[in-house]
Parts: sequence; C-alpha cells; structure tokens
Amino acid sequence: MEANATVIWYRERFSRGVVRLDTGRQYQFTVDQIGDLDDIEARLRVCVTQDDGGLTLALPADGSRELAPEEPKKPPKSDKRKRSRKTSTPALPEGHAVRHKTWGGGFVLAATAKMVRVQFTDTEEVKNVRLTSLTYE
Repeated sequence: MEANATVIWYRERFSRGVVRLDTGRQYQFTVDQIGDLDDIEARLRVCVTQDDGGLTLALPADGSRELAPEEPKKPPKSDKRKRSRKTSTPALPEGHAVRHKTWGGGFVLAATAKMVRVQFTDTEEVKNVRLTSLTYE
C-alpha cells in the first residue's frame, strides 16, 4: 500500500510520531521508519508505504517539502453552558401535622414539592408519601 499522508506530530526526544493518511486512518511511526527524511515536523506532507517490513515514510515522489494547512481549532469545552438545577421549595414546613387515609396522623420530617417524609404517630414508622395523598391538619 502506498498513500499520501500528513504528519500529525513527531517528538524527536521520544523517537516516534503519528501520521494520518488522506483516508483518515492514523498510524504511529518510529525513527526507524522515517527513511531518508531528516527534518520532520507537524503538518509535513509525506508518502507512506506499508509492506511486510512495516511502515515507511518518505517525501512525495516529486521531492517537494510541503506543509498541510492548519486545522481549525475546536472551541474549549468550558464554553458549553451549564444548566442550573432548579431547587424546589418545600410544600410543607417541618413539624406540620398531616393525616394519611391509610396510616393515620403524623408530622412532617422533610418535604419537597411532590414528596413528603412523614413520621406517623400511631406506628412510629417513617414513610415517604406523595403530597397529594395527605390532608393537612
């Protein structure tokens, strides 16, 4: 296989880099696969040959040393707007007396707009019930 590609990055210190073919596929390469290239940099257009021996990079057949255009930068993730979470005010204050048709009378321990945590006086049980199932005393 022989294809045109662009060097995405190359770190001489680590003796490796990444090249992206024009088809979109990416490959890692090492200094051993560079061949006769002496000055590799990001965005350098190269010709990639792959055979049984592995991947080999070289300048295009015409010998031109061309850089690919810069890719547009993506906006930072912090630009996304965060949704604020709505907090509801309790429908009933703590300690308010209530009555449930099944469990009897009790008092409010905590409440949201839809649910109420009630401690029933007859059984000493604590239950979460819907606000609509209670009557207020």
